[in-house]
Amino acid sequence: MVPAEYLKHPYGRVVVPETDGTFRAEIIEFPGCIATGDTAAEALSNLESVADSWLQATAAKGLRIPEPIESSEYSGKLVVRLPKSLHKKAAHAASRDGVSLNQFIVSCISEQVGSGSQAAQGYVKSRLLSQAPRAGR
Repeated sequence: MVPAEYLKHPYGRVVVPETDGTFRAEIIEFPGCIATGDTAAEALSNLESVADSWLQATAAKGLRIPEPIESSEYSGKLVVRLPKSLHKKAAHAASRDGVSLNQFIVSCISEQVGSGSQAAQGYVKSRLLSQAPRAGR
């Protein structure tokens, strides 16, 4: 399949404002596929040619082209095995914060996965604020 055909699939495109006033655009599924521009539209436009080059280079190396995240199905359930010592530390931290271990882990993952995403950061902050003890309770 040629790059233009791949780019018709629903790959996740993200535009992030930078501190210098420019914009960075990325395709989530393509590691290192990043373009910049003076405007969000310019960054997205530049991303298409960068993605074309990324796809050509990936194919030339014989590497697998990732499927769009949107085409995958997720149940929302994840089973994780971790060392007993980490489990204990996480349980204590959750207890200290007054949240369930599950909510604590979801918040930690959200902070890391969404570290570049202001929407994810807002979600984590709102969840933490909703879990915080309030005066008069």
